[in-house]
Amino acid sequence: QKVTLNFANSGFHTFTVSALGIDVDLKGKPSGTVTFTPTAKGSFEYYCAIPGHKEGGMKGTLIVE
Repeated sequence: QKVTLNFANSGFHTFTVSALGIDVDLKGKPSGTVTFTPTAKGSFEYYCAIPGHKEGGMKGTLIVE
């Protein structure tokens, strides 16, 4: 099933889910959108790929059922 995520942003960030091939560049943009069809069920780590951001806590889990 197709999924659309909408982002509100301030600063230089990304929304990255390596396991699903998702990398949304939000650097300097106030908002962003990504639409994708998950290829597998499970729990997938998402994070900001800007150096130091993931390590600073900018990460979470995307759950696909």
